[in-house]
Amino acid sequence: MEKGSFGALNPKRRQWKSADLIKAIAAVKNGKMGYLKAAKTFQVPKGTVERHAKMDESQSNAILSKRLGRPPVLSEELENKLVQYALTMESKFYRLTRRDLEYMAHQLAEANNVPNPFRDQKAGKNWFYGFMRRHSDKLSLRKPTGTSFARAYDFTRLNVETFYDNLENVYEKHRFTPDRILNVDETEIAIVQTKTPKILTLKDKRQIGALTVPERGKLMTVVIAMTAAGQFVPPLMIFPHKLMNPQLMRGAPAGAIGAVHPSGWIQTNLFTQWFKHMINTLQPSAESPLLVVMDGHNSHTRNVDVIELALKHHVVILTIPPHSSHKLQPLDKTFIGALKANYSEEIRLWNRRHTRPLAVFDVAELFNNAYVKVQRASVAINGFRETGIYPFNRHIFTDADFIEEVNQVGETDFHQQLIVSVQQETDGETVKPEVIESKEMENPPPLPSSSMIVTQDYPDQLVADAEQKKISDVKVSAKRGRKRKSSGDEVARTLTTSRRRGRGHPRSTSSDKRMETSDLSDLEETEELKKHPDPRDECLFCEAMYEDQIKEPWVQCISCFSWAHSGCVGEISYKWVCDYCKN
Repeated sequence: MEKGSFGALNPKRRQWKSADLIKAIAAVKNGKMGYLKAAKTFQVPKGTVERHAKMDESQSNAILSKRLGRPPVLSEELENKLVQYALTMESKFYRLTRRDLEYMAHQLAEANNVPNPFRDQKAGKNWFYGFMRRHSDKLSLRKPTGTSFARAYDFTRLNVETFYDNLENVYEKHRFTPDRILNVDETEIAIVQTKTPKILTLKDKRQIGALTVPERGKLMTVVIAMTAAGQFVPPLMIFPHKLMNPQLMRGAPAGAIGAVHPSGWIQTNLFTQWFKHMINTLQPSAESPLLVVMDGHNSHTRNVDVIELALKHHVVILTIPPHSSHKLQPLDKTFIGALKANYSEEIRLWNRRHTRPLAVFDVAELFNNAYVKVQRASVAINGFRETGIYPFNRHIFTDADFIEEVNQVGETDFHQQLIVSVQQETDGETVKPEVIESKEMENPPPLPSSSMIVTQDYPDQLVADAEQKKISDVKVSAKRGRKRKSSGDEVARTLTTSRRRGRGHPRSTSSDKRMETSDLSDLEETEELKKHPDPRDECLFCEAMYEDQIKEPWVQCISCFSWAHSGCVGEISYKWVCDYCKN
């Protein structure tokens, strides 16, 4: 039996169907055929036809309904509860592995005093294959996709309903056709190969090598957009360079535009450049407006230039809820994963054909080869259909997709029902597990806006928020007064948390310390200036959370106190001001 297959262990037994045997018996009893002719006609063994024809109908039906082989170790009731428990844990993102299931089967058998042949306190592989075969209509063994904690718990029914309410209102007001519904997203493309396929090699060889690219750590960002009708806007490619070189776009997709930034990440001005490029390509007008669905990245929603261009050129912007792009972003559902897989394959083929290492000037051509393979109308149409954006379907997600709905079921009560016949007795009294109910907060904090539609008043609101922020900062500084000046080492520990003691901390010379102290002589401590970001703080540019990128250096804007990767900023400065505060 192949690995991962849950078919019959002995395929030679009962290869015929019960319906064919019943037809053969009827033909024999009616005198139309003999045993041999009926066996050949209905593909049933002659002995089986003869034996069942001589039995009573009830006795024959009982034998046909009987399951072949040994009876399962666990009863049908216990196996059904084990299936239910596995599905419940899967919906809560605490999925059971094969080993977990084998250990739980042994615990169930011991707790319910069921005789079992299990060894080493776990069930064997034969029991596991039989269990999966008996419940193949509900269970399957698959490799999961990594999902962050924020995405798992922030994808709530409230946020999704708000998004679909806004989408329905926009549809009723503008009556968009599928060729005027656009989804845009940016994705990072590593210059190195990210996925390596399996290869044929000598058996029992311990170490297997493969050619790769020396450009490790360098990323480029690609802004991609597609419509619900299957049309694609030529992408924007952002290279990790300081100066633009025409050779970087050699072999790029037709109509694509290029830009550079030291970090390779999307920036506010670069997204504005792509937005103008999109407007020139699709030509939205008052008679044919355009709906753009995108995430709530700061370069999208906190970009006054983009919002003014959208209002001027009849573009409606609709944002999806935070941490929900893996479910609501059409590009994430069908396009980006296939694009990266094909791009890695193009790098592998390039290394086989060339004797020199891959350079950043070769990336555009390889990206184009992968892009044209995935740039199909069916991919775009399926992405919008699977997210319920077009055709509009607000009931595309079930209760199993919302983890907070599933968590309302008491796990302790369910586990108590699983071991149904076990009673722990102490002094003649049954000990029941203690159930601790969670108390609701008396004053819960207000929920952030999960989805929004850009309106005419949105640019004015951004300007008003910025002015109010400046006034509040002045009041805080005046109230606290001047504080003592921090030394260079203290501020270095405050703004770059990845430099830990004893792990690659560069030695600072006295001249460096004097320079750091002089640069920070005018910096005042405020209540917002923290030693390190909170675990849920997000990077101002790439929206990665601090708890996921804790090993990378982070810097804080001294004006708005926002955090960002030093790689996204392009430098490590202890007196850094973000682009939003500069503008």
